[in-house]
Amino acid sequence: MDDAMATAPSRIDAEAPCTTDHDLRTTPMDKPRLRVGQPITPEQFDELSDEQLARLVPRAYREYFPGKDFCADGHFYLHDGTAWSFYRGGFLDE
Repeated sequence: MDDAMATAPSRIDAEAPCTTDHDLRTTPMDKPRLRVGQPITPEQFDELSDEQLARLVPRAYREYFPGKDFCADGHFYLHDGTAWSFYRGGFLDE
C-alpha cells in the first residue's frame, strides 16, 4: 500500500455530528428565506430594507417599487394603476 494512503485521514469521522440537508439550509434560530411573491407580515415589512423588499417583487415590476417609505399599507401602485401588495404576495385585485 502507498505510504500517502496509509497516513491519509479517513473521510468518515465517527466523532463528527451528523447533519442533514435541512440542517444546512436553516436552523431554528434562522429566519426562513423569503422568496419572490411570498406574502410577508407587517412586522417583516418593517424589519426589511428597501433592497430586501425589492427582491420580493417580481422582476417585471421592480422598477415601479418606490421604496418602503412610499408604500401605504404595504402596497404600491404600478404604472397601469394596479397595486402590488407585500402582505398578499401579489396584486390586490387577485
